[in-house]
Amino acid sequence: MSIFANFKLLKELDFEGAPLDRLPEELGNLLHLKYLSVRDTKVKTLPKSLSELHKLETLDLKRSRVHQLPFEINKLSNLKYFIAYSDTNFQIRQGRVGKAEESKKVGNHQPEIRRWDALCYAIEQMSLHQSLQIISAKEEEPLQLQSMSSPLLLYCLRLQGRLEKLPHWISDLKCLVRIRLLWSQLSEIPLNILGVLPKLLELFLYKGCKGTQLHFESGYFPALKILILEKLDRLNRLAIDENALHLVEHLFIGSCQQLKMLPSDICHMKCLSVFEVSLMSKEFVRRMLPGVGEDHWKVQNIANVHVYIINTEQQYLANKLGDSTLLDSLN
Repeated sequence: MSIFANFKLLKELDFEGAPLDRLPEELGNLLHLKYLSVRDTKVKTLPKSLSELHKLETLDLKRSRVHQLPFEINKLSNLKYFIAYSDTNFQIRQGRVGKAEESKKVGNHQPEIRRWDALCYAIEQMSLHQSLQIISAKEEEPLQLQSMSSPLLLYCLRLQGRLEKLPHWISDLKCLVRIRLLWSQLSEIPLNILGVLPKLLELFLYKGCKGTQLHFESGYFPALKILILEKLDRLNRLAIDENALHLVEHLFIGSCQQLKMLPSDICHMKCLSVFEVSLMSKEFVRRMLPGVGEDHWKVQNIANVHVYIINTEQQYLANKLGDSTLLDSLN
């Protein structure tokens, strides 16, 4: 008798961290299952009965040993969240109507582009997914996603890996509310593409640009509320037009060591209520200090300004802009 026989109404099954190396074929009997996670397990394969889980919305394979997706995953018509790491030994099993199932191998011995084509193909089959995270195993590994068609229903997108250029299909993501680009190292961030996404609420750039300037032009980012700029090592100029970023409420600037001062344009951000500065140069922070900083007028009307620093004891501390401890740490 299957272990699942008495749990046919089960909706969530979370094996994260369990000492598990396989899933039984009887998994397909859980017809009401919406969430399945084998994160941090030794599971290597998914049973073909997975195709029976028509109500499954989330499949989490993160840090498992699953390197191959069965063709049956294409039958998961309600799958919205598919979570997995990019891996050099990843394989996609494909099927063709009227022909025997075949395996398209995309390991190290295959051309790199075939591996990414296979991953793009697998993502395309899950047409209802709303959140997509693609994370390369190494920071310098390029994400080759140009062959993928537009996942039009995406709400959230995270691309972590080097990009030669922004995937063309991003401009079609009219439902997108959050995009996070990490390690991309683009020569320039195409703000003209990202800025016309009508529902975008959050933009996060981490090691995302090799360029020296970011210019947020008037009329772009009509809905944006959160802007995070971190570890943009060459950024030395930030410009914000008068009618740009007019709905942004939360701005974070961190570890941008070449940026020596705030632009006066920050005054144009009338909705800005939280401004966070993390691990910036002492010169940048000093210029904002009340009473002594020549740039204090730029931030004096922002309700919450927080500065994060590392003290001599290597502690990461949060300070309000007027704290005496902050002034002491800058001397």
